[in-house]
Amino acid sequence: MLSTGDQCIGSGMTHLGEGGKATVNIDDAYDMSRGTFVASTCNHRGFCSNVGGFTPIRSDVEGNEIKIFAADPDCRDKVFWQVIAQMR
Repeated sequence: MLSTGDQCIGSGMTHLGEGGKATVNIDDAYDMSRGTFVASTCNHRGFCSNVGGFTPIRSDVEGNEIKIFAADPDCRDKVFWQVIAQMR
């Protein structure tokens, strides 16, 4: 994660899997101990973009995970994700 002042930003790429869904554990993506992201940040915002096709997608940040969902459950596209959070 990149820390800029009172915010941190993390991003990456993943592929949608079964049901047109993907879950990224932010702690794992940045080699942090479990619980580090939640303990050190607040006001999480998640963003995603389908870079492998045109199926609409959306994301939710829940705890230390960003969950990505496609409108089409058969979609297996590559997606870009980004999380921005305020440092505690």
